[in-house]
Amino acid sequence: MKQRLILLAVCFALLTCLIHVIPIAAGPDEKTDDLAMKVTSKFLKAIIAKDREGLMMVCDVPWYDDAARKIISKIDDLRKDWQKKLEKIDRSKSTFRIKEILTYEAARKTPDEQRVGKLLDQVLDKQDRVVMVELREGKERFQVTVLVRLRKGMAKVVGMMN
Repeated sequence: MKQRLILLAVCFALLTCLIHVIPIAAGPDEKTDDLAMKVTSKFLKAIIAKDREGLMMVCDVPWYDDAARKIISKIDDLRKDWQKKLEKIDRSKSTFRIKEILTYEAARKTPDEQRVGKLLDQVLDKQDRVVMVELREGKERFQVTVLVRLRKGMAKVVGMMN
């Protein structure tokens, strides 16, 4: 009887250790959020470094152009657009922090997203991600929103909103 109690206590101790050691598998939302976070980081690092080729590797069309409130449908047009933008901006001293990741379906319910929703519907589906980012440059802080399309386990940036 005493041996059974000792064996039961050892089994209970091992089970307790395993519960704390074995990681819980990430759900589908966590995996897609992680993809969105990684592609957003690559995208912003490429802008900061003015790396047009690196930037184009993580971007795709159709692209939502927030400044012009239009859709860019050709990759060559997007490449030219980024060439012009990178020549004009200097973000070499910028840093960023990802604040929040939402599904497009959840973000679409906010007033800001509703105003441009019809255009955004052309580049995003409800399972795609909207990544809220805080950019810092010295004492200045401002928020940008990065639009991420998720298809077949791949993530691509398809727009950015100020």
